[in-house]
Amino acid sequence: MNVTDHAILRYDERYLGLEVEEVRSHIASCAPVGMKNGTYHLQSEDLYVICLDGVARTVITKEMQAKRAAVKSKKKRIRKE
Repeated sequence: MNVTDHAILRYDERYLGLEVEEVRSHIASCAPVGMKNGTYHLQSEDLYVICLDGVARTVITKEMQAKRAAVKSKKKRIRKE
């Protein structure tokens, strides 16, 4: 059986007591004013939030952000050649 992310979230909320709205508010409150697209750093957790169209789409670690930045840099170098 596969388990969806939604099922995991509801398990965390309903069984483990995760306060989903508190997490949502915390992530949103850390965003720069007017953030629409891009990545911002949650310094207290040392995580990065990726936004698209004014919506936080995912949260990644510092290591994941470093790899992401390296790939973007490599793509830019290739395009210039």
